[in-house]
Amino acid sequence: MDRNFDLDAGKKMYSSLPAELEGKHLGEKNNSSCNSSAGRVTNARSATRCTVSCETRTTSGLDANLKADGNDDVFTLHSWNSAANIRPIENDEWQVFLLRNMEELMTGQLDCLRNHNLVSVVVAPLRNSNASCKVLEYVANMLSLPLVVDGPAEKDIENIKQVYLEIKVIPNLIYASKIIAKSKQSDIQSSQQSISVENEVLAPVSELNADELHALECIYLLICHLVHSGNDFLVQFCDAAAILNAVPLLQQLLLLGGRKMRIVTDLLAILNLILRESPENTDLVEQVIIGISDNEGNSDMNKLLMHPSQIIRARTCQLIKHLCSTKQSLHSVLAPTLHHDLQTLLNDSSMSIRMDAEELLKGFNRSCYSVN
Repeated sequence: MDRNFDLDAGKKMYSSLPAELEGKHLGEKNNSSCNSSAGRVTNARSATRCTVSCETRTTSGLDANLKADGNDDVFTLHSWNSAANIRPIENDEWQVFLLRNMEELMTGQLDCLRNHNLVSVVVAPLRNSNASCKVLEYVANMLSLPLVVDGPAEKDIENIKQVYLEIKVIPNLIYASKIIAKSKQSDIQSSQQSISVENEVLAPVSELNADELHALECIYLLICHLVHSGNDFLVQFCDAAAILNAVPLLQQLLLLGGRKMRIVTDLLAILNLILRESPENTDLVEQVIIGISDNEGNSDMNKLLMHPSQIIRARTCQLIKHLCSTKQSLHSVLAPTLHHDLQTLLNDSSMSIRMDAEELLKGFNRSCYSVN
């Protein structure tokens, strides 16, 4: 990853598990690596061993009534609201804990991420509405490291990905992105009463600060990689987007072309992949694309088609082409707003964009003739 993890700053801080990871169960299975009187660990290695051995029902506010698929550490997609975590979190301590674990990962020590218990602990902040965007960013970075560091055998990477699949990392990441993007007013309301995830109000993208945008960038970079690595991850993404009512969030993220282009390119890649590899979820993509607009009511699809980035223009053309080939009726819906921009793209510097634009215009024209 191109992110500077600021490991030196992390080393200057004391080494301990986050406070909410401490408790009577901590180290019961491996007391030799824990300080039983203080419940703290003395270095990053013992932090990992302690965390692996602890019972994750006591960590990071995981409630005892969590539903699981034969494993108390694994969330089910249907338990998001009942498992919502609004307990306080020691964000500074979590940052130190994650930084130290990332330091070990960058030396090639990947054993911790092959362990279900530790990964369950690591992803816990992704579900905590009190987690800072920096903690959420570090969680995404830590989970990404095995996929980018040199040296790991392909078998080890596949084992780690299997753990990610079973722990449902992608649904947790989508949940975290909703935490980042929700409005501050929603935060106030949720502290006063229980608000289900599907009813949370999102903040306009213009209100997101640089740290929040960077956290979202790290999250969707990881999601994009995982969904392209296996169909099971793609299915989890589609299921989670539906269950967590993430369509408004995905629409908002497509408005970030002027501030965080990488988020838009990754999201367009994901939507294109859904249309190619999971056509049964075409309706999800259609919901994201149809009617998307900014605060002034302007169609964002037009902005994407005319974006300065060739990658965004190309992926947008491909997305519209794939969507219209699956649902012919969309030609007549999209033609009035996109026809002029597609005409402009006939002169684009990219041959593939010119060809896609020409194909779309032919489809639009056929649709108009059939209607007449």
